[in-house]
Amino acid sequence: GAFPEYERIPVENLHRFAGTDLAEYYAIEDDGFRGLAYTVTHGDVFFLLYLAVSPSSRGKGYGSRTLDIIKGMAGGRKLFLNMEPVDLGAENLKQREARREFYLRNGFREEREYVTSEGISYTVMTWGEPISEEENRAFIRYLVEVGMFPEEGRRDGPVPED
Repeated sequence: GAFPEYERIPVENLHRFAGTDLAEYYAIEDDGFRGLAYTVTHGDVFFLLYLAVSPSSRGKGYGSRTLDIIKGMAGGRKLFLNMEPVDLGAENLKQREARREFYLRNGFREEREYVTSEGISYTVMTWGEPISEEENRAFIRYLVEVGMFPEEGRRDGPVPED
C-alpha cells in the first residue's frame, strides 16, 4: 500500500468524520478512479492526512493538480502534512525520497521532525505559513480527543522497530 500499516487510521474513523466540518474525502477521477485525498480542518489548521495516486496514474500530474486544489481550499489556514522521514536505513528509501521531492516540487517545505510518544518519526511539511510544534501537537491531541485518531500506542498495525 501507499501508507505503512502503522500509519493507517481505522477506516471506520475516516468514514465517520468524512463530510463533517472536520474532514472530507476527495476522489481523483479522470476517465476512472485515479486516487484519493483526505483532509482534516480544525480552526486555522488544514491537514492533508492522505494523498494517494494509483500506481498506473503516477507521473501524469494528478497529484500536483490535486495539491493545487487543496491549497486553494486551505485558504488562509496553515496547510501541513506529516510524512515518513527520509531515513537512509529505511526499506522504502526510494519511495520516501520520491514523496519528499514531489512535495518540495509542489511548494511545500520541510519544517522539522515530529516524534510521537510511540517513537514514530514524521517529517512535518508545510505550504504557506508554517505550523509550530505546539500547534501540531495540539492538533493531533484534538484528533485523538474527538476519536478520529486512535490514542497513541493504539494504532492499527505494528510500529516499526529501529
